[in-house]
Amino acid sequence: MPDPSYAISRRLVYTPLRPNHITIIGTTIGLLAAWCIAQGAHAFEILGTLLFLCATVIDGVDGEVARLKFQETPFGHKFDIFTDNVVHVAIFTALAIGQFRNFPEANYPLLIGVFLVGLASCMVATYWCFLREPQALRSVAAPRTTKGKVRKALLGGARDLAREAG
Repeated sequence: MPDPSYAISRRLVYTPLRPNHITIIGTTIGLLAAWCIAQGAHAFEILGTLLFLCATVIDGVDGEVARLKFQETPFGHKFDIFTDNVVHVAIFTALAIGQFRNFPEANYPLLIGVFLVGLASCMVATYWCFLREPQALRSVAAPRTTKGKVRKALLGGARDLAREAG
């Protein structure tokens, strides 16, 4: 089954929308999803989940449209990753707020600590893997050793996977 974002991307290529516009639309939908989830009402939680699903599909569209229109930029790449993380933090925060609204008497300090440690870990991993652009990807010369070739292939695969996911 083809990726649902690709069907949307093929149609948006012929519109004046730029990839960063699509990123902003997806981010707005993601933040609206977080707001719905934070309400703590079952119907809003379902709506928020469906909106978040739409936001994740649109998140794939911006990168595809950038590649199809030849409008890839370093700013757009970083902007996409930044807005993705903003939406993810908003969703997890909304989940916590929604649970607190449903069960205010529960004990949450341990969960808050786990959340903050996880958030910090995700931020460090995102920077380390995707934003700092490892030296191996910047070098023009091809690696000479088998270890270097494997490392470059793995880093290139991770970069391509991130482009497909983002």
